[in-house]
Amino acid sequence: MEFSTFCAKALAGIGALPDTIADRGIPIRLERKTGDESVERFIHRDVEPEGKAIRIQLAAWAKSQDAVAVATARPAMPAELSDRMQEGCEILVAIADSMGDGQSARDSLVKLLTGERLDEQGSLSERLLNDVKLIFGRRDKSRGERQVSISTTDLIEELVALDEAPWAVYFGRAIDARDIAKLVREYGIKSKTVRLASDGSKTRKGVARRERGTAKGYGRDDFEAVWTRYL
Repeated sequence: MEFSTFCAKALAGIGALPDTIADRGIPIRLERKTGDESVERFIHRDVEPEGKAIRIQLAAWAKSQDAVAVATARPAMPAELSDRMQEGCEILVAIADSMGDGQSARDSLVKLLTGERLDEQGSLSERLLNDVKLIFGRRDKSRGERQVSISTTDLIEELVALDEAPWAVYFGRAIDARDIAKLVREYGIKSKTVRLASDGSKTRKGVARRERGTAKGYGRDDFEAVWTRYL
């Protein structure tokens, strides 16, 4: 005999959730109360009567024609949400539409799901993509030419130096080569031997010095398609 095991779930935790869970949910960030704040205790037996009444009403509604209409609805979803987010939230928008509050629900979902996800590991990988793009842009500007690669050593140094970035205290220490490799692996990006660009200094005749050799690093072309797709 087969049984459907699907149900809505609420997960609570401290720190980052795995990205495979975080990007399938709606984040509700909680904060520890301060000493001068009072919070009413949640006692299960006190709320059980109210919860039971709501449960009975929901069960009755699930058998109504309104529920059938909601289940078969295909509401327009906000373009700001990813495909996975749209799929997970579609039923919520359909319910809100049936209650005449669909636009408010859409606006709330966009705000919740496109802001900085402090609980999501995946947000760190996208932050890294954005910061690598920023670093390449700065190098282009300072050196007067398009940079095609960067060594891992230089990338770490410049990531750690970014203001208000998490890389100097990445899990309590500076980010390292293995951390970068892990964060970009999901995008199919791997380190490789790259030829280093000129260091930007000039000879007496004003000619840029020759390239400084090779090192392990990342090519700009490996990132560009990913930047277009995810940023």
